[in-house]
Amino acid sequence: MDGKKERENDGIIPEDREHDERTINFFGIETEDTEESKDHIETIEVENGDEVLAELDENLEELDESIDQANETIDQPIREEGVSWEEAESKKPRRKGLRGIALFLVFVLVFSTGYGLGSGIAGLRASQNQIPYEVPTTVSEANTSVVVNREPNLIVDLVDRVGPSIVAIQTEVVGTDVFGNAQLGQSAGSGVVFDRRNDELLLLTNQHVIDGARAIQVTFEDGVTVVAELLGADSETDLAVLKLSRDDFDNPANFDRVQSVPFGDSSKVRTGEVAIAIGNPLGLGNSVTQGIISSEQREISTNGRQSVSLIQTDAAINPGNSGGALLNDRGELIGINTIKIADEKVEGIGFAIPINHAIPILEQLVETGEVARPYIGIIGEALGAERARSWGVPEGVLLIRVLMGTPAREAGLKAGDIITEFDGNRITTMEALLGQLYFKKVGESIVVKGYRDDVEFSVTLELAQRADE
Repeated sequence: MDGKKERENDGIIPEDREHDERTINFFGIETEDTEESKDHIETIEVENGDEVLAELDENLEELDESIDQANETIDQPIREEGVSWEEAESKKPRRKGLRGIALFLVFVLVFSTGYGLGSGIAGLRASQNQIPYEVPTTVSEANTSVVVNREPNLIVDLVDRVGPSIVAIQTEVVGTDVFGNAQLGQSAGSGVVFDRRNDELLLLTNQHVIDGARAIQVTFEDGVTVVAELLGADSETDLAVLKLSRDDFDNPANFDRVQSVPFGDSSKVRTGEVAIAIGNPLGLGNSVTQGIISSEQREISTNGRQSVSLIQTDAAINPGNSGGALLNDRGELIGINTIKIADEKVEGIGFAIPINHAIPILEQLVETGEVARPYIGIIGEALGAERARSWGVPEGVLLIRVLMGTPAREAGLKAGDIITEFDGNRITTMEALLGQLYFKKVGESIVVKGYRDDVEFSVTLELAQRADE
């Protein structure tokens, strides 16, 4: 019997504890009966009581299932010393008792706290897989408003910051009609302010936007329109630079407000990153579309003689977006929107010139108004996959001839060499190699890697200007 007394008392009420008006409820929570606590009970009215009870009953059925699972762990009787198995079996905990406790809890929660019914039911569902172990001690007011913290809309902030530096371009073009008579036409495109130099703003756009233009006007986001001067254009890379002077603005304050868009690093662009296109689609003025980078380096053939590596995006690039900005999520310029695949079966494919490719061209157009085209002096062809496998080398460009007095000859390249890498970029076709050259500057040093007699090699050559320029 002493052992039984010890078990009944163990972990519940210390023997030396003085019993006063404090009591231990069935949850093991110490409470104190005071007049204040007794007077706290009040009656409240519950709207739609039948519906509430029906929903509570449904939740209690779910609670029963959880209780059944809990009972499986306590279903075996505990036989005390001197007690038979039959007597112990009769003293097993009953599910009905637990259901009664749960019912009691539900009515305590609903009728003694005045807690919002929706919150009470949600809390019941959230805890249906647990046996309740304490009564809530704090209650929120039923009509308390909920404040939701929202993260700043980064796209909105970005557009507010960069939008004033993106312009709509309108041009007047003189053409001829079917009878050979002069005819005045108009075209529209987009541009980006990329530099401020004292009292000048420099804008970047596509060459095809201003090709053949007799007059060029740019319109800013706030509606200010200014006549622009063409500094230079390059049809090979489809890039052009425009200039605006402070004196061209009716109000100098409008000039002072314009900031240049910072350059990003297009070599660090990764597929899946956010892409934001801003431009002047269909002549509608500044418009923003958002998408992702679909491909970091997509080889696109431009004229059958060369291919260029472009950024592919699913951000909408429509007619008039040409020359506009492709931005990353930091508001940095990573590309110049240039073309869209126009096909009713194709959707969400647009392309932009990587800004790292454009910068050397822009520098030349600003300095001289034209681009000195570099060359290396080789004649080659693609080494297909089948020949590459049979030769035991990677795909690349097979050199058929290396011209005398050229950068390639001076660097030590020979006929029969296979070029596989040009300035850190994999090369498999002659078109791709020429595309890389079109974005380089005369005098720039380039590392070329390849294979000669099945042995890998690396040489450095200095780009020279083409003889025909």
